[in-house]
Amino acid sequence: MHLNPFSDDDFYKNNLQFGIHRQALMIKCAYNYIHAGGIVMANEGNVKLYAILAYICPLWIIGLLVEEKNNELLRFHVNQGIVLTIIGTIASAITCGIASIPWLIFAIIGIMNANKEEMKPLPLIGGIKILK
Repeated sequence: MHLNPFSDDDFYKNNLQFGIHRQALMIKCAYNYIHAGGIVMANEGNVKLYAILAYICPLWIIGLLVEEKNNELLRFHVNQGIVLTIIGTIASAITCGIASIPWLIFAIIGIMNANKEEMKPLPLIGGIKILK
């Protein structure tokens, strides 16, 4: 029997009080999708979608799990999403959330670049490489 660490009742009660319902729901959906064997087997047309999702905090992990994970465009945007998540989290913690505004602007820039299928680095943080 599989034990789901995100039982519905406890999951929503614990996360709603912190005002992060949307992110908690996205993480739960990603967990359920991966657990159900949904490691996506799709075509190249979905690379753009995965590249866009890479800029939504916890969803960059999908780009690491899909069949197209070695696609150059996808790896570039997943790397940018990981860097943005790390830097954004640290900066927001230090500035008590004020850094969320630049984080949102960088995420929008990244999403626009991914939508155009361009590999433009994000301002200030785009040169940091985590994925090779």
